[in-house]
Amino acid sequence: MNPLVKQKLMMLTRKETAEILGTSIESITLLSEIGILHPIKIGRSFMYSQEDILEFQRLYRDCNLSNRSHAMKSYLLKQNKAQ
Repeated sequence: MNPLVKQKLMMLTRKETAEILGTSIESITLLSEIGILHPIKIGRSFMYSQEDILEFQRLYRDCNLSNRSHAMKSYLLKQNKAQ
């Protein structure tokens, strides 16, 4: 398999995603509940694609996601800009 395709297909657990982003598992869960991150349920686990994480970093790099209220405001702002 092409190494670039394999890298795009790599899936990460909530813990791995939290470690990469330098945050807690609870924050990853919160961002998923709001709709900012898009997990895929595989068996009993929620997995995140590297591509989705990169997109998250690109879209939300200038946003305050420090708590549920700020994250929700940022999400709604991004949704309104997309329309």
